[in-house]
Amino acid sequence: MTTLSVVIPACNRPAELGQCLEALAREAAGAGAPEVIVVDDGSKSESRQRIEKACAGHGAAYVRHEQGRGPAAARNTGWRRAQGQWIAFLDDDVVPRKGWLSAVLAQTGGADEGVAGIEGAVIPMGSGVWDEEVANRRGGLFLTANMVYRRRVLEQIGGFDEAFTGPFGEDQELAVRARQQGRLDFSPDFLVLHQPRNIRLIRWLLQSAVRMRRLLDAEFHFYMKHRDTYHSCRHHTGFFGTLMSLCGRNVFISLKRRPRPLLTKHPLQTAVLAAGALIEQITACLLAPSYVCRFLWRSLCESRGLE
Repeated sequence: MTTLSVVIPACNRPAELGQCLEALAREAAGAGAPEVIVVDDGSKSESRQRIEKACAGHGAAYVRHEQGRGPAAARNTGWRRAQGQWIAFLDDDVVPRKGWLSAVLAQTGGADEGVAGIEGAVIPMGSGVWDEEVANRRGGLFLTANMVYRRRVLEQIGGFDEAFTGPFGEDQELAVRARQQGRLDFSPDFLVLHQPRNIRLIRWLLQSAVRMRRLLDAEFHFYMKHRDTYHSCRHHTGFFGTLMSLCGRNVFISLKRRPRPLLTKHPLQTAVLAAGALIEQITACLLAPSYVCRFLWRSLCESRGLE
């Protein structure tokens, strides 16, 4: 019999977390209660109290980071405290569908030793312009919004890289290392629904430049760690292909990813999306020379054995 622990990083979304924990509690009533650990990554005081209350009400352990350290660090804190042979990672804004727990237990219980992890399906609930961004219908994305790993694999590879301080690529980077220990399967049988994204349009627009900088920093770090396998998780063979795509086509790509009827249904959201994507694109162009310099410097240091 395999044992399962569920780890959920949380930050300032107590209502969404409450729905996630409620769904898990319903699942546990029929399939046996797993260990559930919620890691509060520096939520504000009011949210913290509501998150603690939700955990207490649904039998989940509550752990807190006093300062926000990012989802990678929160997940590391959670799985290292967990007792299960398998660690299921969920996001605080997903809702496990009926049968999620029994499907996870069946899949992990029947997994051969060559399986390092199993990704589950993520289906968006909302109909807004941003809601389709978090989805995994056919696998290959390795989203830790719904992902299960063997504990021993996490121990062997050291868990998540905490240099990823935001939600930009830390789950795919973990998957690259995990696949060196075994294969990562996909199962549509354990499914979660991703709750509608709460986008504050003005705030999203104002943060566009910072968001692009953080994304590029994460991508550059990912590439420098995994130059030979970067292409396995991205559309381009290297970081500079990704950078040039963002510099030249970010607005087009951002709009193309959404169905046209959805864009016409929400004209204000679409206008803000396009404006923010343009700011991101300009930011990427302005930052491009700095990444060239960083790459050349790192390459020079490596060639001289300084790193």
